[in-house]
Amino acid sequence: MKHSLRFLFTLLFVVMCGNVMADEVTINTSSTFDGTTNKAFATGTLTETPITCVITGSGTSNGYVSTTDGHIRVYKNCTATFSVTGNYKITSIVFTCTASGTTKYGPGCFTCDTDTYTASTGTTGTWTGSATQVVFTAKTNQVRFTQAVVTYESAGSADKSTPTISWAVETDTVTTDEMASYTLPTLNIDPSSLEYTLSSSNEDVAYYDTDDEVFSVLKAGTTTITATTTETDEYNSASASFKLVVIDTKATTLSFKNSSSSMQVGGKATNYPILLDAYGKEITDADITVTLADESIATYSDKVFYGHAVGSTTATATYAGDDSHYAATATATIKVSRIKYYQRVTSIEDGEKYLIGAVTNDTALVMYISGTYTSGYAYPTRSYTKITNDLISSTYDNEWTFTKADNGYTINDQSGRYIYHSGKYHTYNYNTDLSAAASAGTVYFNVTPNEDGTFTIADVDSAYIMQYTSYKNYGQYATVTGLLPCLWKELDYVDVDVTEVGYATLYYSDKALLVPTNIKATTYSVTDGNLTEGVTYSAKSVIPAGEAVVLSGTNTSAATYRFYVTTTDTEKDANNQLLGSDEDAQTVSADGETDGYKFYMLSTKDGEDVGFYWGADEGAAFTNAAHRAYLPVKQTAAAKFYLLNGQTTGIATVETSESVEDGKIYDLSGRQITNPQRGIYIKNGKKYVVK
Repeated sequence: MKHSLRFLFTLLFVVMCGNVMADEVTINTSSTFDGTTNKAFATGTLTETPITCVITGSGTSNGYVSTTDGHIRVYKNCTATFSVTGNYKITSIVFTCTASGTTKYGPGCFTCDTDTYTASTGTTGTWTGSATQVVFTAKTNQVRFTQAVVTYESAGSADKSTPTISWAVETDTVTTDEMASYTLPTLNIDPSSLEYTLSSSNEDVAYYDTDDEVFSVLKAGTTTITATTTETDEYNSASASFKLVVIDTKATTLSFKNSSSSMQVGGKATNYPILLDAYGKEITDADITVTLADESIATYSDKVFYGHAVGSTTATATYAGDDSHYAATATATIKVSRIKYYQRVTSIEDGEKYLIGAVTNDTALVMYISGTYTSGYAYPTRSYTKITNDLISSTYDNEWTFTKADNGYTINDQSGRYIYHSGKYHTYNYNTDLSAAASAGTVYFNVTPNEDGTFTIADVDSAYIMQYTSYKNYGQYATVTGLLPCLWKELDYVDVDVTEVGYATLYYSDKALLVPTNIKATTYSVTDGNLTEGVTYSAKSVIPAGEAVVLSGTNTSAATYRFYVTTTDTEKDANNQLLGSDEDAQTVSADGETDGYKFYMLSTKDGEDVGFYWGADEGAAFTNAAHRAYLPVKQTAAAKFYLLNGQTTGIATVETSESVEDGKIYDLSGRQITNPQRGIYIKNGKKYVVK
């Protein structure tokens, strides 16, 4: 009986020792941390024995343990290194993140060169392998994970030897045409007498049948093939892996050069689709079409996107495929913005929008909150705004709406969410539901202007005051220790549509206008029968009040341009012959006459040959549209038209909207000629040469 019991206990001991027992720990914001939470750090270590996670990088701000939001941050290009102490090895790490896939904060922003890491969709990223140390790099963007579950197991008995095992290759590639006859690369094991098993990390791509001991490649994709030796009385178990890449020879990959393009109204951005074959080689002769969901915002031509109006739209590239290649599609986000100009105010109006921005060193720190945040401090925009002539400019949509109520103002962000404050904290919360916001905190604020141009914005319950602090963010505090904000309102403006023709005219008698980017304004006069450019007002310069001009886009034709009204004025071009009117009115000369003048309006012939043509029969006076310009020319010097073609003057093969089959002869200035001498002339709408 005693002999039987001894045998049973011995057998149980052998069985227990022969099986590797796995265990796991969870790294989260409750783990032991050697730094200060809720503050960025250069290097920080989180520990759950026997696992450590070290977050570090090349800068001074590489990670952040937020106990407030319950997540751990690994900033872009920084690393999180997981290590195990003792006679253990890590076999899996599973992240749970605050975002999905490859979007910002998602697990797909991590890369790992050790074994297998997958995180294509969802909020979970999973690493599997066998290592004592695993390094993750936040390659494409910041990663925020709420937890990392680390599984580890014994590395084997220290009294046993560990065999050497390796594959002849680190990566092996096979095509779908070759996969039926695929042979595994050479596996080297010392001692060679050890038995081993095979496994595949993706059995949809390749599969090992343990019963028949047959390895099969099934379809295109990537998998990791691992060979693991069987533990014996003398040897621990050991493993080695290689990556198997199965290529479908007809596969294609279509993507835009850039996943997104940004430009201002009237601007352009080079971006185009690129088609790669299964081997990563570009297919240059492919027929690829590009369409946009909203062509009022942007259009595409010859590898270039052109911005027409503020907004965001999606560009879709489509490849139909052929006998040798599969069809493919790709998308890119196209964003069009404009520079807005704001002026500091000393009082506010109900229902108006304002930027909130404290001032330091002639720079406005404009307050902004992400539309994805539901709570936290508010931060300045990443590009601080320099103050010039008490004006600031911004392309961001960071305006806050102040609405008067019986007990103060409500303040809404750019997404329409109410900002509210709880007296327990210095941070803000955001909610589109006013009742829900009011039940959770203080949604009403007293807004009081100060003599120095700042405002005191205090919640009506706790009287905590909004300010920019040494922590480089905005919060509510009982006393003022930081910078009080100023409020900035967008300047009055005039929007002008420039159609596909590419030109327009503009005139305001009482407004000096700031020229936006991607357009210029030019004055003109007629000298010796030629149309001559005068002064050109480029971007950020000022068109004087009362100056009539021709507008032309510098990059694209059709766009809506915003001209801001400014108090800064300049002198008019004394030689400018263009005139205008503030309302629909009959054209007259500078001295108010109609007799003895021909009157021209900016127009085209059949959509081409932009220039000044008679606005009425025989150049008679016509009704000029409000805030548009026209050209009066004395009859003694008048031609039938004056073209804008990049030269000071010019003539096309077509004269006016009337028939040109009249036999009359004109020189290149548009003047009628009776006896043409040597040179180039126009007759019946066509050029001819007199030698």
